Amino acid sequence: MWRRIAAYSLRLMLMAAAFYLFSGYEPLGVFTKHLPVPQTIFGISLLLLIFARRPLTVFLNKILMLPERMFVWPILAAWLIATLLAQHFVLETVPHVSDSVAYYFQAKMLAAGRFVQDSHPLYEFFSPHFYINDGRLFSLFQPGWPIFLALGFLIGLPWIIAPLMGTAMLLIIYRLAGLVFDERNARLSLLLAAVTPFSIFMSASFMAHTQSSLLGLAAFYILVEHHRAARTWHLPLAGLMWGLLFITRAYDAILMAPLMLMLLAPAAARGGMKWKSAALMALIGLIFVASQLGYNYALNGSALKFAQDTYFERTELKPDCHKLGFGKHIGCEAEHGQYSFPEGYYFSDAIEVTHHRMASLVLNLYGLPLVVVFILLPIILIRRNYPAWLLYAMSFVFIGGYMLFYYHGNCYGPRFYFAILGPLSILGAHGILESDRLMQLAAEKLRPVANVIGAIIPALALTMLIFCVFYLSPSLWKNYENFRGINGKLGRLVKENDIHNAVVVLPGMGTSYGYGFIYNDADFSGDVIYARQIMDSTAQLMYYYPEREFYRLRVYGTQLVKLEKERFEGVISIEMQAKVPAIETRGGIAYASYGKNKGFRGLTDGHQLYFRTQENGAYFKIRQYVFEEGDYLIEASATRAPNYGRWKLIVNNFVAGKEQDAYSPAKSLERQILIDKVHLKKGLNDFTFKVTGKNENSGGYGFGIDMMNLRRIPDGLNRPLPVVKDIGVFEHGEIKKY
Repeated sequence: MWRRIAAYSLRLMLMAAAFYLFSGYEPLGVFTKHLPVPQTIFGISLLLLIFARRPLTVFLNKILMLPERMFVWPILAAWLIATLLAQHFVLETVPHVSDSVAYYFQAKMLAAGRFVQDSHPLYEFFSPHFYINDGRLFSLFQPGWPIFLALGFLIGLPWIIAPLMGTAMLLIIYRLAGLVFDERNARLSLLLAAVTPFSIFMSASFMAHTQSSLLGLAAFYILVEHHRAARTWHLPLAGLMWGLLFITRAYDAILMAPLMLMLLAPAAARGGMKWKSAALMALIGLIFVASQLGYNYALNGSALKFAQDTYFERTELKPDCHKLGFGKHIGCEAEHGQYSFPEGYYFSDAIEVTHHRMASLVLNLYGLPLVVVFILLPIILIRRNYPAWLLYAMSFVFIGGYMLFYYHGNCYGPRFYFAILGPLSILGAHGILESDRLMQLAAEKLRPVANVIGAIIPALALTMLIFCVFYLSPSLWKNYENFRGINGKLGRLVKENDIHNAVVVLPGMGTSYGYGFIYNDADFSGDVIYARQIMDSTAQLMYYYPEREFYRLRVYGTQLVKLEKERFEGVISIEMQAKVPAIETRGGIAYASYGKNKGFRGLTDGHQLYFRTQENGAYFKIRQYVFEEGDYLIEASATRAPNYGRWKLIVNNFVAGKEQDAYSPAKSLERQILIDKVHLKKGLNDFTFKVTGKNENSGGYGFGIDMMNLRRIPDGLNRPLPVVKDIGVFEHGEIKKY
């Protein structure tokens, strides 16, 4: 008896803790969210079920008794159609998030036969978010998802891959629910997973999470099959799924590993383990781990160093900011701004971030916190069902595991939790069915109100489904139009205006440039090339592509503006902040600093390249393409400040310029001659900026540069800096003034 009391007490504590995480700081939201829509739906549903229970029960039973081919496959087909509609008419078959933009182009590169390629000579104009661009161009993301997405590019249908994977994921949810519980649960689980907009929009996107969820669930399902009735092929196939998961999202694979071992433990304990199959499973998994480590080594020079480690070392003040764990060093300020925890990320912050993710999960699942009750209720109802407990374990492992990562990751919902959509759907369905069973038992003892009590749970479940399909989903469809400021309008503008042999430049960087970057060929050699617009430095593109026409995207008017072409006349103007991340750094970090907020005036676009360091001898290196060989004078607009040090420019590793003392009691921006005369070759030249010390009155060694100009001797010495000018709006072959 006492053991039973202790067990149920533990279950209640676990349920309370989970409820706290799910509901955040609004536990009453379970009953009050979205007033009065769900309450109205519930009232109408309850009345219908009370007064028309018999015909509705007959109808529902007929549906539940339909053959599998008439129930499961129509739902899968309807879900696939809904996902494709969302993809084409809401997301417009283009990636909307920096991650998916990076995956998309990475897949293009793979389809062209390469994991990495040479950077464009004018690399700052083709520098997408989440790419290392140091002479080699490659993504910081793992190759697993882009490999499969590349297959879509090869057949000309890249947008079909994720929806097909989502369909397979739903089928596995159905099969897994049937194995763990029964057919009624399986069908309800499928229905719950299919109607949520979380599954539709994530699978309509180009994110990796649909593939990782599919692979994790597939491995889990195969091992549950093995737990029930072992087959020789089960374990090797599970190893294959886990290995593919490892090269897709390694951390998800690490979180799945103990769950898979727990599913194998009973067979090992009773002496029924097929050890040869287990060894083959381990070998297959290790092959994929080794392939990822080899990929790391090829890209970063270290098997244990992922591409993202290299990326954040070059872009963040805290090079380990993106790693798992707690402490002052966690939180990437340049990448995530207000969500970066500049004072450090600690367990109390993890609780807050988890609340944020849970609130997003509830919203994007069905919109009603009521689902939390159904998901958590089986904690006190499940008896001897080992795989069912492991579904809870999987949910808690992922929720707990991602507490170690500081960023909320909200994108079409809490994307890090998409891996547990299956367990949550299955447990939610079980909670609904068990709640209904208990209410029916109560109804038998309370005859006067039996019809009311017996209708409550079906009415609540119906409310969830109706609210999700007819209220939540349409509102999210509207919200996801132009999601993150990206849509398919640029592609349509170029096509409608019949633009060919051209360069289209786009303002901004990161996600803003991703708006056009996705249309580039893998080697930037297409009929239309999409590049970043970098103030008047954009003239460099005109020097490099003299045979092409030039247009810029006028974002707010969604118009294309034709540009007047510039010829190279001996002056190359370089916006230095556009050169970050630097090709190479030592002892510090070069990043784009918003100078206006730092007290500097006169910066060309409000930013400067700032080299942050406290080390004498620290340096950073950039490369610059020179269009014609010759002797050049090099000048810069550089900032001076009380905490700046001394520095000098070294060209092509052997020509050193004048030492610049950037110390000044007051902040200022000044023109400085860095080198009076240096011979530059046509093509790429290296420019190294090295700290040489500091003024005795200075508080630091750092320094900042706004612009650098290369002036060919003699024709470029007195020539004004290039200015990129608009001609007019280009529409259907005609140029119109604004």
